[in-house]
Amino acid sequence: MDKSALQELYDEVSVYEPTTTDTTYLEKLTKELSDAETVLADPDATEDDVYYATNGLKAAYLLAQISGYNQTYRPMEIGGTITDYSQYTTESVLPYYRAFKNAQYISVNMDAPSQIAELEEMLAAYEEALKTELVEAGDTPRGVEVGILESLQTASGYSGYLEVSSGKANGELVIHLIYHNNGLDPNKNEETDKLRAYELKDARINAHYTKYAGGSGSRTLPADIEKKPLDGETTLDAGFQMDITGLEAGAYDFQLRVDGDDVSSTLGTYYTIDPETYVDKTALQALYNEVEDYTSSDNLYDDFVEAKEAAKVVLDDVSATQEEVDKAYDTLNNRYWRSRSNAYVAKYKGDVFPYTEYEAASTLPVVQVYTEARNHTVVSYPAEEYKKLVERFVEAEQQLEKLPENPRGVMAGPDEDMINTTEHRGIFTFSEYTDENGKQMLHIEYENNGINTITGESLGKFTNYDLEHRLSLNIDRRNYDGSGYSSKSYTSYVKPLDGEKDLTNGFQLDIEVVDPGMYSVRMTCDREDTESYGFYYTLEDTTPPTAEVSYSNNGELTNQDVTVTIQADEAIQAVEGWTLSDDQTTLTKVFSENTDGSVTISDLAGNTAVVNYTVSGIDTTAPTAEVTYTKDGNTVIVTIQADEAIQAVEGWTLSDDQTTLTKVFSENTDGSVTISDLAGNTAVINYTVSGIDSDQPGEGVDDPNQDDENTPPKEEDGDNTASDQEDADTATVDSTGMFAMMLMISAGVVALLQKRRKEE
Repeated sequence: MDKSALQELYDEVSVYEPTTTDTTYLEKLTKELSDAETVLADPDATEDDVYYATNGLKAAYLLAQISGYNQTYRPMEIGGTITDYSQYTTESVLPYYRAFKNAQYISVNMDAPSQIAELEEMLAAYEEALKTELVEAGDTPRGVEVGILESLQTASGYSGYLEVSSGKANGELVIHLIYHNNGLDPNKNEETDKLRAYELKDARINAHYTKYAGGSGSRTLPADIEKKPLDGETTLDAGFQMDITGLEAGAYDFQLRVDGDDVSSTLGTYYTIDPETYVDKTALQALYNEVEDYTSSDNLYDDFVEAKEAAKVVLDDVSATQEEVDKAYDTLNNRYWRSRSNAYVAKYKGDVFPYTEYEAASTLPVVQVYTEARNHTVVSYPAEEYKKLVERFVEAEQQLEKLPENPRGVMAGPDEDMINTTEHRGIFTFSEYTDENGKQMLHIEYENNGINTITGESLGKFTNYDLEHRLSLNIDRRNYDGSGYSSKSYTSYVKPLDGEKDLTNGFQLDIEVVDPGMYSVRMTCDREDTESYGFYYTLEDTTPPTAEVSYSNNGELTNQDVTVTIQADEAIQAVEGWTLSDDQTTLTKVFSENTDGSVTISDLAGNTAVVNYTVSGIDTTAPTAEVTYTKDGNTVIVTIQADEAIQAVEGWTLSDDQTTLTKVFSENTDGSVTISDLAGNTAVINYTVSGIDSDQPGEGVDDPNQDDENTPPKEEDGDNTASDQEDADTATVDSTGMFAMMLMISAGVVALLQKRRKEE
């Protein structure tokens, strides 16, 4: 049972020092920590035990952390005692406030996996907010929005937001009010319904104020105040802007009312400038100096030039009002960053920028900011949004990494079709391997994470049913230069990921790489199109095959044919005259003679290697032998002298060099013996033993294969003499006469015995 994840979580939580004082969450954390400890110590713990202990501890840990943040960042108006949002600028407190609004209704019972995911998002919102420093508004703030209105903290259903700025015109206070009809609830930044243009036209504005000079109250602004479209717009669909005069300097918040209902508000209290303040052109002059030399070829550059020229007029006008200065600044700033953003959009269009020349992972940051920024070129957005897009472009393009000259085994960036597949969700990954038959295989996995890889947007996961019954999957292939497009359906190849029973988390498939090139995936599921976010360059085999040679006789002597086997390390092509195995890795050929040779083998990619072989040990010639006889007393030694090494024969003695057989005979006889050489070839050798006298010992026998007349006399101590010959002849005669005499005596004895038997 794998407890590593639970152990890691336990180790982290066990040293955690909670900041929450809520006993409910503290008790839950203590209990879940104890339960986890018990499961970790239990050797018989089941998978369910580990699963529930992990989920329970994770939920308790998240709840304790979020509860601590909630206690710290709860607005004072709804029970908070620590953070007084009214002391800080609205811009700096807004991330904390929204994080609290998302997390204020946590419950000790939130421990299901889906709820844990929500808790993780809540905690992430707080951690992101902590990156923003709370900015104190100061004792006498001017020209800033402060805190979060109490009416917003306890209400819901708001849509869009009101933005306020102030200036001086002809010595009079001018408040510039902008309504952004973005369809977002300013509380949680969640989507709501946008207001219609006719509703905005008839909408009323309520102002609540506290004057610097003393006194407070509220009033409904005159209905005849002109509502103008936002900069660059022709209708009120995106919102409106208006200038308000006749108000005294002070702290204001505004409400937008449609049909008597509050639909939007300033987020905090806006502190106007004092009308006696001098016109400040510092910011406008600094901006003008910064952008004066900026040039671009994008189609929004002319708008920037127009704004720059207008700003120059205001800078040179000694009677320009603060409103005119501020407006010139806002317009120039907006047009400058808009043009810069649009220039990047033009540069990184899918049909302009060569994404396929870059590694796919390195292109994603650029593609993601491009897909967002291209929608900002037709509608006027705040300058800060354009600036952030430009900064993201700058950062993203630094991550671009060019492919090598001949890319292999890498993923290249997307083309225009992939970038424009807006319903794309999930991610495809590619890898290669060689299977047991030596075939080059492409392994493709799909992770069903619901994320659009191009934009980073979450579109929701496909269900298992969708993937089982509504999936159509094609693999597209191109040559390395992008030519030679082909496509084939591989829907039937799809199977669950390793360890999975169904396709809920994704799927995998394997295809043979017959032709190296650029591979990509297109699939349709539940009528939504998805593509891989780039092209995978398969590996190209340039490595020659290697092989081992073996012989059926292992180099030993044999009188049979020898089979030569060439075993390659990968699948190879057929060779004329040789037999190729079914798995295409083995060549065999039978040889009947010893020989040296070589064969050229080729793998499936066409890489070649020369393999040498040497056939030896084949011997099909039978052995030959000479037979000689040597008398030793009353026995004869038969010697068989072969012309090569032979095998042992039962009853015969084999010499150390394995070429000679000997055997001692004590009786005359005819016979034969079969001899075999080391290769197994055989020959029959005949022999005849004669001249053995079983009654009297003799001094020798004649070789039956040798003529007596040609037998030289025995040499003793030099040359033979006449007396030696005479002695030999005498010995021969005496021996013969005695033998004849013995025969006669034996015959008389036999005759006498027969005569006596008859008489009886």
